[in-house]
Amino acid sequence: MNELLLLSTTASEYEALTPARALLTRLGITHQDRTLPRPPSLPLIQNFLQELSQYPVALWACGESAHLLSLLSLNAPQTLFIVMPVPSTALPEPVLNALFQEAARQAPIAFTPPHAAESAALLAVHWLSARHSSYQDILHAYRTQKLRPQNA
Repeated sequence: MNELLLLSTTASEYEALTPARALLTRLGITHQDRTLPRPPSLPLIQNFLQELSQYPVALWACGESAHLLSLLSLNAPQTLFIVMPVPSTALPEPVLNALFQEAARQAPIAFTPPHAAESAALLAVHWLSARHSSYQDILHAYRTQKLRPQNA
């Protein structure tokens, strides 16, 4: 079942999702990695939007691809975007924040702090848990294990 899509464009964005991949794998949650179309053309974007519509949640490591945020979020209203900023020298955090604020005025988007991949993954699982009780069980097991005191 298609539930969670991990989006990136550049190698640094892909790498920023490594902790999310590790956590999702540890939780037993299937996910797909997908690279955003580059360079973006109308036919590529249209094909990508069709694929994107199959996923209720997309976790997006968003840096150089930030210019696509409004376009994709407006044209994929059935997909919740959880956006994790990946600042760079080309797109520093203040520029990304301005792009994100504009996108958030147009469509519902969730944001995490920069490079907070595990938090973004947990947010995605929390959102999925509202749709399927099996994710509630996964979260409960994660919390129980995470909160259990470590043996000395």
